[in-house]
Amino acid sequence: MKPDEVVQLVGTPERRQPMNTAEWWLYHDPEKHVVIINNDTVTNCTTQEEAIKVMERNLKTFDSLQKTK
Repeated sequence: MKPDEVVQLVGTPERRQPMNTAEWWLYHDPEKHVVIINNDTVTNCTTQEEAIKVMERNLKTFDSLQKTK
């Protein structure tokens, strides 16, 4: 799905947050959805809570890899 299709379907996000190579679109609906866009294509749709959990796991993995170098 393309970003303009997301806007047509669920509206304009409350906030757009650049995250390295992707952009997170944050919505303030009851589940606080996040739409992740990479290279002008939606790559994920999740909740802010789940997105934070994934980010924390990735940071822990990154930290442990850095310690083994």
